Amino acid sequence: RYRSLSGTNGLFQQINARKLEGNLRILIETDLLEDGVHDLKGSSQNGYSITISPATSTIKNIQANNICTNSILLNNAKNILIDGSYNGTGKFLKFKQTFSPYGDTMTNIKMFNSCDTIILKNLLFEDISTHHGGSEYSVLLSGGNNKNIVIANNLFTSTSNLQMAECYIASNHGNNRALIRGNEFNNFLQYGILISSPCDNWIIDSNHFYKSIISTEYVLNVSAVSVKGGGHQIINNYIGGSEPFCAGTPYKYLDFLPYSFAGIQAQSPGGSSHCIISNNQIDNIIFATASNNSNNLFAGIQTIDNKSVIKDNIIGNTGGVLQNISVVTSYIYGIASWGTGPVEIKNNIVSGLKNNVGQSYGASSLSGIYRANNQNGNPIFADSAIITGNTIFNLYNSRNTNSTQSDVGYTVGIIT
Repeated sequence: RYRSLSGTNGLFQQINARKLEGNLRILIETDLLEDGVHDLKGSSQNGYSITISPATSTIKNIQANNICTNSILLNNAKNILIDGSYNGTGKFLKFKQTFSPYGDTMTNIKMFNSCDTIILKNLLFEDISTHHGGSEYSVLLSGGNNKNIVIANNLFTSTSNLQMAECYIASNHGNNRALIRGNEFNNFLQYGILISSPCDNWIIDSNHFYKSIISTEYVLNVSAVSVKGGGHQIINNYIGGSEPFCAGTPYKYLDFLPYSFAGIQAQSPGGSSHCIISNNQIDNIIFATASNNSNNLFAGIQTIDNKSVIKDNIIGNTGGVLQNISVVTSYIYGIASWGTGPVEIKNNIVSGLKNNVGQSYGASSLSGIYRANNQNGNPIFADSAIITGNTIFNLYNSRNTNSTQSDVGYTVGIIT
């Protein structure tokens, strides 16, 4: 028996030294404190697979030691399955963050140097850091071309309104490829999923992004999903509310508003193939403030210099007269697309967007769909924009109640 995976005299150190002679199953019997001193090297696997799972149907904590920057490091590893279920049901492995003196560098699981066929499923990820930047990522893909990565049916959550996780899943430095399906992302500070350097062909499908507690930290930009590159499929996701499926109380900011909020964002540089943003629902979101400050922009879906097909999405409340997206901001967009690259915006529903009444801030401009082809302020006539079959209704913009700022910005269904 080993008392650690990544620590001194732990299992990874022994695997690297002795090499595998067959497929290996690792059963976690008790809580672990992981130092991240030793990575798991793919060269030590000799082509064999490794499965990590709980020994019983009680939760086992795998907690980051605060002296390390990464808990579990997979270095060119292949055919790794970490499955938190017991006999095919439940989630009984919990990866926990904690305070780190190294700031924004701690991760629970880091894959680097071209890992292949890594599956993380039925796991719990809990952020318990105690200061801003205590943990930047729960799962990180970084360096080389990590591929055939599957992250499915996991719960990512933060438990304190004083410090939420900055980002749960991130990709940088390399053309990494992953399938992210059926996860829940609760209480993140900036991003649920972030692709910060261009990648191709991710599938982000049937996930839930929600907020069950109100954060007390100011943050610049927030997106449930933010990608760069092309060929991505962002489909069937739910953003908003305090529970899955945009249910429960609103996804809410009070006083500490983000500078900008985009539920789904596809940024430059794009790729050779279109990003497909389809069949997502964004609803049940409120920005309110007692200190009379405001953020700059709200967009349900936003693309910037990225070839995109945006279709069959629902943004806002379609079932009645109430406005379920109510925000304090200068610009409110159901769908916003600008910059270079052709775009198709079709068969979407935008309804129930509202400028939050009674704030002493300047005029708000509200658009169901906004599209601008431009580069450096100049029109680009070669890039096509097809906007068809969309339904836009129940947009509400009110004048500011401050006597010195009584103007109202525009309210328009479609702007091109």
